[in-house]
Amino acid sequence: NVPPGITNVNAQVEGSMKVYPNPAGEMLNVVVDASVSGGFEVDVLNILGQHMMKGSLTDGKGALNVASLPAGTYMVVCYHNGVKMATARFVKN
Repeated sequence: NVPPGITNVNAQVEGSMKVYPNPAGEMLNVVVDASVSGGFEVDVLNILGQHMMKGSLTDGKGALNVASLPAGTYMVVCYHNGVKMATARFVKN
C-alpha cells in the first residue's frame, strides 16, 4: 500500500553504452542505448578517477576529441539529468 501521490523514487533508469574505436587515437564515438531520450552528459575519467574532460551527446550519440589525453586507460561515464546511466572503458593510444 503506497500512499497516493508518492512515486517510486528507487526506480532505476539504466542504459548501455558503446565506445569505439577502442583503442582510440584522436576521436572516440559514444553511443548510448537507454530507455530515456534527450540530451546526455559524459565525463571522461582516468584510471585514478580524476576528471579529464566533459562532453555531451545529442539523441544518445556523439564524438569526443581525445587527442589531447595522454596514452592510458579511461572510463566514460554517462549521465541523464544528473543520474548515472552507464559506464564504458577505453584505451587511448
